[in-house]
Amino acid sequence: MNVATAASKKIYNGKEAVPAAVLYYHVDDPMISGSGDLQPDVINKEIIKALRTTGLVNGNRDIINMLDNSINGTSDVIPVGFNKSGDLTAASSAVSNEDYSAISKYVDKKIREFGKSILNGDIKVNPYEMDVKGSCKYCEYKGICGFDDKIPGYSRRKLDLDDKEAMELIRNES
Repeated sequence: MNVATAASKKIYNGKEAVPAAVLYYHVDDPMISGSGDLQPDVINKEIIKALRTTGLVNGNRDIINMLDNSINGTSDVIPVGFNKSGDLTAASSAVSNEDYSAISKYVDKKIREFGKSILNGDIKVNPYEMDVKGSCKYCEYKGICGFDDKIPGYSRRKLDLDDKEAMELIRNES
């Protein structure tokens, strides 16, 4: 183990702390559609499915089992699933310990860069768009930021990397 690796490890109660997941939970009170004779267990299953988290999970099977110990195919709780051979499905949002570490280092680096940029006075409006998604959709400041792509000089950054390309970029920058 090199010094950089040893320095970046987190130790808790004498054991290495390994990140499990970064999950996003939409606080909601979902309404379930169906006929009036739905059974309570069916309703509960549909509610759990509607409240399923999104995000990124450590792909280690032991860690996944600690997050959801009742996975049978696709998890109702976290964004992972297993195929018949026991491997993660392509739709799973999971990465290896190494990639999780690379992502964490990349995020830390970007936070520092953005912080320095802001402290140096760079507060320009800089929204993104990716497919049909965009940063302005849920922004609480759209009423005051003044962004208007009809005004010359305003534009959205196009994010068009797929997951594999983005991960390769992160690995190379970390």
